[in-house]
Amino acid sequence: QRLSMVAGLNYQPQNWFANLIAIYGSGLTNGNPNGIEFKTGLFDFNSDAHVSSSVSFDLSGGYTFKISKQMFLEPSVYVTNLFDNPYLLKGAFFSGSSYGQRRNVLFKIAFRY
Repeated sequence: QRLSMVAGLNYQPQNWFANLIAIYGSGLTNGNPNGIEFKTGLFDFNSDAHVSSSVSFDLSGGYTFKISKQMFLEPSVYVTNLFDNPYLLKGAFFSGSSYGQRRNVLFKIAFRY
């Protein structure tokens, strides 16, 4: 993979938070370069020998409720691959490509005392 980028935004005022993360990958080698010219320059992405590039977004947010002086309830939600974009990753060792993680939603409730 020639290019990987991760960018994130985090906003966290007094009692809540929101996070957005973007992940880009230019595509890993597909393990089958049969007779394909493989260039080594920084911007030579060799698309014939790589799986397609991918981008995914992760989003999370939560809030802290004060129940009493020392008790807090903190619900939050975490979503990976927000738009459920299918993407391929290079398989392990010499195997073919495999699918990346699809949308995943996690709800969490924490109680602090």
